[in-house]
Amino acid sequence: MSLSHIGVLGGTFDPVHLGHLRTALELVELLQLDRMSLVPTGVPPHRVSPVADPRRRLEMVELALRGDPLLQADGRECRKTETAYTVETLREMRAEVGADVALSFCVGADAFIGMQSWYCWQQLPELCHIIVMARPAWHLPEDLGALEVWRDRFVYQGDTLAHSRAGKVLFVSTTPMDISSTRIRKLIGAGNSPRYLLPDAVWHYIQQHRLYGAAQALT
Repeated sequence: MSLSHIGVLGGTFDPVHLGHLRTALELVELLQLDRMSLVPTGVPPHRVSPVADPRRRLEMVELALRGDPLLQADGRECRKTETAYTVETLREMRAEVGADVALSFCVGADAFIGMQSWYCWQQLPELCHIIVMARPAWHLPEDLGALEVWRDRFVYQGDTLAHSRAGKVLFVSTTPMDISSTRIRKLIGAGNSPRYLLPDAVWHYIQQHRLYGAAQALT
């Protein structure tokens, strides 16, 4: 199967949950992607280190996506021992897929506003489209600081991406889901079950390896 458009969704996935998976699927359908790659962060440059180690978080993502032809786990950042920068990951992906395949890097609205602090952020539009996932009530600030240089790249209709392989900033609305990895970790740490907030296979894995303070006897 030849590919024409690949999505990239990064995150700590500590642990991966149904909110992540639902958002990924919505983006696949909205952008008409051939596939979406979920990339667990290894050593993140902009936040404290995740609770679970990279190997465990990657294995949980792989379990969550098993059998799904549209969503796949990409473990390249988890295999690095040094800080993982988004621009380097996207450079690697661009080299692998070639110049003719569109790449769309998906990022939350708050992360987008802070992107001007990222390593080599100015180079991102040369490598990919940037998909900004916003909640329905979110509004773009009038003053974007250094990101103002991207304003002429802003688009609001997904079909505009079909005419280029990189360089656009698309704003999309995704379904809000009141699920977070932080909440799940707190539930587990308090001795409660997070079932139905994350895939059963992931919950069983957490119990098996006693992650986040889980006791194996929980069901």
